[in-house]
Amino acid sequence: MTQGGHISVLIADDEPAHIEAIRRVFEAAGSQFAVKSAATLGEYRQLSAAEPPDIALLDLNFSDGSAVEVLKAPLGANLFPILIMTSHGDESKAVQAIKLGALDYIVKSPETFAGMPRAVERALREWRLILERGAAERSLRESEERYRGLFDKSHDALMTLEPPSWKFTSGNPAAVAMFGAKTIREFISFQPGELSPERQPDGRASSEKAREMIETAMREGSSFFEWMHKRISGEDFPATVLLTRTDAAGKRFLQATVRDITERDQLQKKLMTSEKLAVMGRLTADVAHELNNPLAVVIGGAQLLLDRFDAQTPAAAKSQVETVLRHAKRCKMILGSLLGYGRTIGEKEEIISLSDLIREVIKAVDYQYDMSGIDIVMSHDQKADMEIAGNKTALLSVFINVIRNARQAMGKKGRLAISIEKEDELQLRVKISDSGIGMSHEQLSKLFQPFASGWKDEAGSGIGLATSRGLVETHGGSMLAQSDGPGQGTTFTIFLPHALNRRTLK
Repeated sequence: MTQGGHISVLIADDEPAHIEAIRRVFEAAGSQFAVKSAATLGEYRQLSAAEPPDIALLDLNFSDGSAVEVLKAPLGANLFPILIMTSHGDESKAVQAIKLGALDYIVKSPETFAGMPRAVERALREWRLILERGAAERSLRESEERYRGLFDKSHDALMTLEPPSWKFTSGNPAAVAMFGAKTIREFISFQPGELSPERQPDGRASSEKAREMIETAMREGSSFFEWMHKRISGEDFPATVLLTRTDAAGKRFLQATVRDITERDQLQKKLMTSEKLAVMGRLTADVAHELNNPLAVVIGGAQLLLDRFDAQTPAAAKSQVETVLRHAKRCKMILGSLLGYGRTIGEKEEIISLSDLIREVIKAVDYQYDMSGIDIVMSHDQKADMEIAGNKTALLSVFINVIRNARQAMGKKGRLAISIEKEDELQLRVKISDSGIGMSHEQLSKLFQPFASGWKDEAGSGIGLATSRGLVETHGGSMLAQSDGPGQGTTFTIFLPHALNRRTLK
């Protein structure tokens, strides 16, 4: 609109009589119309470029060109509405003009000239509706593009489900990766029930519990819960799920936001294990200190009695005192192990070369047990990065315990094979195999239980392997043992995370 609320109209026609007739009609209609005119296409271009009107009434043909050329040019369409004026027989060109961007066309006649003000007002109303609709469509398109951008780039797995079947109807790249699909098409080809185990950890059927969560989300607007999902490969994994009710384009559906919490659960378990071990360390250290003194009295007294016994002392009495002394010394050994273990709790972590650590362990065990008769074969990938992050004192005690047990199992001669390899991009694997006495299935089943020493002569404290596995688990690793049976040797395998995957050095 021009200043003062006038409607600016630009008339372009090479017939002066037509221009004058239309001008009179607008003047008669009232002062709300401000009219300008052009007799050529060139003049029209200049006027519309200098001061775009609210609406243009444009003749179809001029001596210097056709209105179709104006509509093809960048300056024409979308700045203001254009009504094409045509004589009888030119309707086909007028229709072509409309396809190119004209709002409508008018067949010239005294009657249409007389109704021109109403035609202009009607055209402007229609133009405003077109602009509003276009703005709404652009806004919706931009909103959809923003949503699609957030949907596609989200690190969380996002997917939509629609009633009544509640099948997946879409999924973002994170969802495809999380569930192990190759494409979005493959992902949505699976039923939600196929991506969950038959039952959840609480024992309820996944299908029954899923219906309940969906009903809650549809009723209350959202539902947040933990869920056991299943990848296409068959691997179960824990996740949190947020179901959000959404209305769009006349449809009501659910958007699911899924987060894999495997790492979180592992960290929680590790923290719980670490806290338990810390408590155990403090408790055992306190108990050991309290028991050491009275135990020293028992050992000293038993030894004194044995020293005073002579040939006249009954053999039964001597045997009983020897039993007391032997068991008291075993208790002292256990207390010593507990004190040593307690000292490893709470120490700082550091970056450790796994191969250097094993070499240090072998030297320590050799100093105590003489490994000269043992053929030690150690191998590791020279090119691979074999660094871990951890409590060096604790890890030394783990490997010393395993290699010392291997030395005892082999006696003075045997073969000890130690390999250090990358298990995958996340973990390193240490395998320690001895040619010793091996173990039965029953012995293996109790191997990591506290105070279940496997040595017949009670040379072990019975807590070494139990605490060793606990220490490995506090480092985010795992430990297992294998044996083909008595006389077949034993293999201990210890998995520890690569240093790059230990983000929280204390």
